[in-house]
Amino acid sequence: MALYIGLAGPMGSGKGKIAKILKKRGFRYISLSDVVRNHATKRKLEHTRKNLQDVGNDLRNVYGAGVLGKIVRETIKHASGQDWVVDGIRNPAEVKELKELTDFHLVGVSAGKEILVERMLDRAREGEEEKTKEEILESIERGLGKGEPKDGQQVAKCLKTADVLIKNEGTLKELEDKFDTFYSSLSKNE
Repeated sequence: MALYIGLAGPMGSGKGKIAKILKKRGFRYISLSDVVRNHATKRKLEHTRKNLQDVGNDLRNVYGAGVLGKIVRETIKHASGQDWVVDGIRNPAEVKELKELTDFHLVGVSAGKEILVERMLDRAREGEEEKTKEEILESIERGLGKGEPKDGQQVAKCLKTADVLIKNEGTLKELEDKFDTFYSSLSKNE
């Protein structure tokens, strides 16, 4: 039977690192952000964080808060027998849609805001090199749900529904060890 692991957490928390670990173990990768990027491209919008956050919110507002989870669920359920890592979960309704998959587990990844800001400064994406700490913190808080509508980004609420919450404030090895503790418990249940 296929295993589905969803990842939720603020920017810079380490979701991408866990996704890389799972890809090395043969998991296929899909991100709800890919769906949002496709829609931003269709709208001829630059792929800035703000634009992507706005497009994602617009899709959730128009088609329902779980729409991105539903699109991804329908995509991966037809890839029979393959394990998947689902990244970029930002609303509890997306979690609800993905939980309809048998053997779906949500991993929440978190870190203190100061650490998140420093990581985002270190990995500034194209067009974001000039962002200030305050702008990055504002973007992180928006993703967590500050000032967002119910059908908007609500990462903090997603973290509360996680099957495991990993605090990632150490080394990459420590993150991998924490994740492996959870992952090995899944393997024992099969």
